[in-house]
Amino acid sequence: LLLSLVYTGSVVSTDGDEPLGADVMLGCLDLAHRWDIRHVVQMVVPQLSAGLTVDTLGQVWESAALIQQQELLAACRAFAHNAAAEVR
Repeated sequence: LLLSLVYTGSVVSTDGDEPLGADVMLGCLDLAHRWDIRHVVQMVVPQLSAGLTVDTLGQVWESAALIQQQELLAACRAFAHNAAAEVR
């Protein structure tokens, strides 16, 4: 995923139209942040933000806090606020 985003700016899915899981996206975000590949971070953060669910919120929020990704942290806060009844 990371190399596909670095070199082509897109993802070619091998699983048909199956969306990428949060764990895959978070792994890509971690590597892109670690290697300072900013354009990949800018591509992955909106995808993670849009794909937040009650099940992925904790994992995404933790990753965002560890790398201090403010845009993703704000998305997590907003999602938690809007889905407060489900999150509890």
